[in-house]
Amino acid sequence: MFDENNLDKIKKSDISVTFIHHVFRETLNCPWIADDMHFLMHKFIYVIEGNYVLGINGRKLVLNQGEGLFAPKGTYYTAHSLSDNFDYIEVEFLTEKDPFLTFEFMDIYHFSNPRQIENLMLFMLNCWHGAEIGKELILKGKMYELFIILMNENLNNSSSKEYDKIKYSLDYIDKNYFKGPIGIEILAGICDMSISQYNRIFKRLFST
Repeated sequence: MFDENNLDKIKKSDISVTFIHHVFRETLNCPWIADDMHFLMHKFIYVIEGNYVLGINGRKLVLNQGEGLFAPKGTYYTAHSLSDNFDYIEVEFLTEKDPFLTFEFMDIYHFSNPRQIENLMLFMLNCWHGAEIGKELILKGKMYELFIILMNENLNNSSSKEYDKIKYSLDYIDKNYFKGPIGIEILAGICDMSISQYNRIFKRLFST
């Protein structure tokens, strides 16, 4: 259920899906690298298994199992695997307006109920490969269902954006803490932030 204080934001959202280009699933069993790409359509990617590092318009993020990536049209994207086994479902689509939203989506979603998203994406995949009457309408309906879930995640997880901003530095800490003290200036630099900005976000997320 949406917070009543945020209903106006939802009502002002203007999303009209005009075309679903594809829905596909890919399973990989070896390290991989994706060179510089420029997305010509909006994408949503859900990771079923594995994790990888991605660069979005020059920012580095990590996407893990059970998480989703929303990348709007025009995004510049690079990626490389962190795990050999990798399994994901992707939907690529266009909307009536560009920029197509008055409601801001996040880059990465840490879903409170990842199974719900996985089931939705699997349904869309099966529908895409099926021959049901009204298949395009069914897929568009599921896209709107996905948007509602993403909006709910936006409103109910206010710390997600801030976590995304420093997530790569947390991965650095996890891999290098045993080497000795890590200066905050290094962590702030990884996130392309000032020391004071990084310190403020870190304390908000992890202070008890």
